[in-house]
Amino acid sequence: MPMTVAEFYDDLRTVIARGTAVDTSIPIWSRSALRFLEREITFDYMKVSFFLLQEPGSKFFDFGAEDPPIPLKRIEALGYFGQDGGMIPLSRINVNSIGRNISVIPNGYRQAGTRIFFEGAVSPPGITETTTAYPLMLHTSLFTEWPTVGSQTHPILDIADDLIKHQVLLQSVTSVRKQEEMAGWKLLRDEAIGSVRRLQDENELEGSQAAQMDYWGGTTGRLFPNVSAAIAAIKGMYDVPNSFGVAGLYMVGGSAAGLAVGSGS
Repeated sequence: MPMTVAEFYDDLRTVIARGTAVDTSIPIWSRSALRFLEREITFDYMKVSFFLLQEPGSKFFDFGAEDPPIPLKRIEALGYFGQDGGMIPLSRINVNSIGRNISVIPNGYRQAGTRIFFEGAVSPPGITETTTAYPLMLHTSLFTEWPTVGSQTHPILDIADDLIKHQVLLQSVTSVRKQEEMAGWKLLRDEAIGSVRRLQDENELEGSQAAQMDYWGGTTGRLFPNVSAAIAAIKGMYDVPNSFGVAGLYMVGGSAAGLAVGSGS
């Protein structure tokens, strides 16, 4: 079973060897350590897919404007479904493209913080039939929250408890430990980072060919002739709620599936 937060704190308390004097600091260090590590590494548990049904002509969507805000780190991939089951990708564009007029269906996007800006053309390449609106699939990575209850756990404690432990200990050095110990904790932290990255690189390499076929195959396929047909096909292929079809954002699978939110305009 994964380590609980309380067990993690007990382990840290033993290593720091200051008794209960650091009890109030350990949760703060842990939250800070998690945020630092998630900025440095996109762990597999951070990867979440969504469907987004935009209002016609919408120029952006803001994850951070939702209630509660969705802590977006990065858009990993974004595109439309083709009738052949492949995906018609949108290209990531640079800042100089912002401000161009967009068509109803964009063919490019740019991420700025938690916002996605859409760009397009009159005849987007690869799209042979336009519609008034169309669902997008987004493969994203999201930041996570550190638990506040001792009996809870966190995915990082299951896959890399040593990594976050050494990061917390590095932060504790400046407060309660001798500075000479920092080099040792940093070495162990860096070794754990390398181990996690190698594992994820291996997983991504093994799955890259299949993912290429699943998500990006058949990019010359036409879009569905209308939104209803596309929504029906998606419902048949993915775990989405029956309410999917109203403009908004829907998480694929999981307990949060069916979260519908308004789109930017």
